[in-house]
This record gives sequence, structure tokens and C-alpha cells, in this order.
Amino acid sequence: DNDDSNYEEGTLRIHVTSEANTITYEAAPGGTVSFQIEDFNRAYQTMSGNSGRTIQYVAFEADSDYASFAGSICTGNTALTRNNLSYNQTQFYYNTPAYGTYALNSLSFRPNTTARDGSSISVRFRAHYSASDFEEGTLKLVVDSSAGGDVSYTVTPGRTVNFDRTKFDDFYRKTYSGDSLDYIVFDAPSVNDFPDNYGTIYTGYNTSYSTSFSRSNLHRARFYYNASDKGRDDYALNDMTFAAASSFTTSSSRLSMSTLYTKFPSRFFISSISGPHIWSASSWERALAVTRR
Repeated sequence: DNDDSNYEEGTLRIHVTSEANTITYEAAPGGTVSFQIEDFNRAYQTMSGNSGRTIQYVAFEADSDYASFAGSICTGNTALTRNNLSYNQTQFYYNTPAYGTYALNSLSFRPNTTARDGSSISVRFRAHYSASDFEEGTLKLVVDSSAGGDVSYTVTPGRTVNFDRTKFDDFYRKTYSGDSLDYIVFDAPSVNDFPDNYGTIYTGYNTSYSTSFSRSNLHRARFYYNASDKGRDDYALNDMTFAAASSFTTSSSRLSMSTLYTKFPSRFFISSISGPHIWSASSWERALAVTRR
């Protein structure tokens, strides 16, 4: 249909981190953040140096501090205990149920409503290609009252991350459950929201039809969900890639960014991270408006 009134505002957040073996999730007290299974597969590929492999399952090893932490790793609505989070106890399968008890994509991090802002916990994990072939990393869970990002990605310097159109559609359907996404548009960000040295957004990355977008022109493009929604000068949402600059490396850096919450008449929303704060990764947030024609 051509109803322009159905749209949803949200935030796309991309973390650039030099810690290839660390996966970080942030949630506000009383909030929740879902695990992204591709984060664990990408961690295995990066650490093993084999980008052609897909993991079978992931196992976790929680230390004694997990029992007293004001938050839980959950599968669905069930909070997992420290006993559940043991290498020898429970496996979380990537795609095939035969490789685990629970689906990796059923996991989430849920801080208690009383969780202290800024508190965190680290849980070791193993991403398995097979029983004997695995890579070990760290899952870092952070309680952050300013945590945001309706669609989030993590990438290491010099690497790329492809956007998954279903993430945007899932976000849109939280408000319009009987509808489907047509396209998204982005707001023009400030230099703080999208520093030039962080990286570049592309469509058709490394192809003959590759197009790059900068802070000054990203807001002029429209990114469609299905080819049937394509208009003149539109680009495919599923063809979008963020390429992080190889020169951008931070580890435990102290970054201070101003907080900006602005509602524009043209229905866009910007949110950035306040500081000072100790970051093992630098984050930037981009505004997005999910729109149905």
C-alpha cells in the first residue's frame, strides 16, 4: 500500500573493537539484549583464521561470581545457573539441534532491575567447529543504563560485517506485527556519531557495482527490503556492509562523547554515548528510520 504513516524510529549501533576474542553485550537494568549467533561464528573464524567454517555449537564456563551477579544469561524465559554454564554440562547449538540442548539464538542477557549501572561480568566460552576443534574467547556482559541500539553489530578493525535485513524487519514488526518492512532511511549523523576514521558503509562491497556512503550522503539514500520495493536510485538493504578501518584500534581507551537525544520533525532519532567511561571497544550509533510506504 502507499500509507506513509506506518514507520518506526530506532537506532543502529556498530561496535568497533580490537578484541577479536571478546564478545560484549550491554543492557540497561531490567532490560534485555539477545545474543547474536553470528558473533560467535565470526569469533571462531577470526581466531582460527578460517573464514570458510561454520561452528556447530558453543559452550560456556561461568566462574563463582556469576551466582552473585545481578543478572542472568537466559534461554527463552529461563535463567541459566552456573551449573548450566559449564563446558561439560550444556551445549548451545548454532544450527543443528543434534549438537546441543538449547539453540544459541535463544540466549539473552537480562540484568535485574536493581543491577548497578556499570557493573559487568565475564564468562569464558568455546566456539566449536567439532568436539576437538574449538576457539576460546570471553563473553563480557555489561549493565549500562544508556545501552541502546535496536539493531546492533560488532566488528574488528580491518574486517567487515554484513547487514541482515531480517533484523530490521523484526524491529519494525515489534510495532506493526501484521505488516512487513518496505525500506529504511538514515538520518545525517554528526562527526561524533560517525567519525570519518571509523570505517565506511557500502552496498555491493567488493563488487563491480560497489557504492560507498559517507556522513554527507547516507541520508539521501533509501534501502529497500525486497526487490519489488525498489525505486529509482534505491539500494538493497541486504547488500549493505560496514568495513571498519584497519587503522582504528582501541583497547581500554577512555572516550568522552556528548549525549544527544534529538527528535527531528522529519521523524529521525539520534542517540550517542555519554562519558567519560572506560571502553574496551569504541562504539558509534547511527540513526535509522524504518518506514513503510
